[in-house]
Amino acid sequence: METTCVCRYQFGENIIEDAEPTSSQHPYAAIILYGNVSTTIYLPVCIGAIINNRSILTALSCWNAPNNQINLFRVRVGSDSATAGGSLHKIIRLISHSNYVLWNQANNIGIMRVDSDINFGTNVRPIPIATTNSNLADYQFVLAIKLIRTHIHGGTCQSSGRHEKDELCFLTTPLEQAGTSEQLSAVELRTINQGRCETIYGLNFVSASMLCAGWETGGRRVMPR
Repeated sequence: METTCVCRYQFGENIIEDAEPTSSQHPYAAIILYGNVSTTIYLPVCIGAIINNRSILTALSCWNAPNNQINLFRVRVGSDSATAGGSLHKIIRLISHSNYVLWNQANNIGIMRVDSDINFGTNVRPIPIATTNSNLADYQFVLAIKLIRTHIHGGTCQSSGRHEKDELCFLTTPLEQAGTSEQLSAVELRTINQGRCETIYGLNFVSASMLCAGWETGGRRVMPR
């Protein structure tokens, strides 16, 4: 059984096994962007999942910074690139989980409502939603989707020392000036027993609503081709 979860947008996570999905492989993936007040440039901040033709499910922490403005958010669907392809939609409403807890990120989930219908097709489809009776057993495979930065110009790379291709890149120039490309990537993880997770992170940190997934040894890494 393979389940899909959608990760927050981050750079430089130590996860392995090259996986460069296309929009047709993961047609439910949505790339959430945030704009610069003084320009028309929109940069990726999160990944979400399409749940119907007007709604994107994502992490509440994607938008809850005090100074965020709803009119500066956009969402791109139907593309594996943050900067091109598919269709771009404005966000008109943000719906937060009422029991979100900041300190441990419990119930870190919310819905973005877009201003126009998302047209479904080969590259754009809603993600299947688990039912109330669904039970994801321990040590099952799940798929995490994130954005990685590729084709960097004007940045520097720092090697972790494990492999000559195992590099984490950090920009020294603004993203819009650096000739970068942000592509969807995926990595297969395994669910971890809740008790084991509590041992690692602390009993009070892990709530019953959380799903633990990852690799306790070895690590996995997504690298661009």
